Amino acid sequence: MESPSQSIGSAIAPAHSKPIRIAAIGDIHCTERSFSQMKHLFSGVHERAEVLILCGDITDNGRTTEMEVFLAALKPALQKGVVVLSVLGNHDFHSGKERQLVQLMQEAGVRVFFGDDNLFVYNDQVGFVGVKGFWGGFNPNVISAFGEEEGKAVMRETAEDVRRMAKGLRSLNTPLKVAIMHYSPIKDTLKGESPELYGVLGAEWLARPLDEEGATVCFHGHSHRGSYNGLTRKGIPVYNVSAPVLRRAGLQLPSIHLV
Repeated sequence: MESPSQSIGSAIAPAHSKPIRIAAIGDIHCTERSFSQMKHLFSGVHERAEVLILCGDITDNGRTTEMEVFLAALKPALQKGVVVLSVLGNHDFHSGKERQLVQLMQEAGVRVFFGDDNLFVYNDQVGFVGVKGFWGGFNPNVISAFGEEEGKAVMRETAEDVRRMAKGLRSLNTPLKVAIMHYSPIKDTLKGESPELYGVLGAEWLARPLDEEGATVCFHGHSHRGSYNGLTRKGIPVYNVSAPVLRRAGLQLPSIHLV
């Protein structure tokens, strides 16, 4: 499958702009034994991209030891000047050490989007907004905020990240706006998964700010058996860059020319 290197969004970019190459991947699930695998995965990424996006599930069980292995493997790319942007995924939250993981990543030079701290601008050309996202489902099977308090809490979590994404995109005045999340905002990139799981793989509400606030492109992970790409209702390209999806598509670490 061909990498989408046809300059997404280039029609609205300044004519004098230098191309910005973006690589994106999620769901690498690093363990304490993954150093060689991680080192190989990110070897030479500096030759293919200026920006590397990590769409969550960086670790397998959310352990600090797993993150330390990952960061050791990523260190050469950081030293060569690659800008690394990341959101966390559900696996990164599993051990309750998400704040320690964020601190380790920040100390290593990774820009982590966490909570309301979720904006980054590259060379005044491309703005990035990142959220984890959460559950919610898709029409006609949308989960409602009704009944038990636990269910309402799930929907509040999703609504909060919808708010963060909308606010972030609205605040950007860059020519191009890139949305990053772990959970999917559309059904198209979940095709291949059991439809019964769609409700816990993403939420259609996450697509609303992409359409309303003019995102250029969106990257997500989480769906290992899903499909590589799709579109929001208004035609915003969405890419599922979960590592298993990329491998099936022959795109181990694709780069996308945004400008």
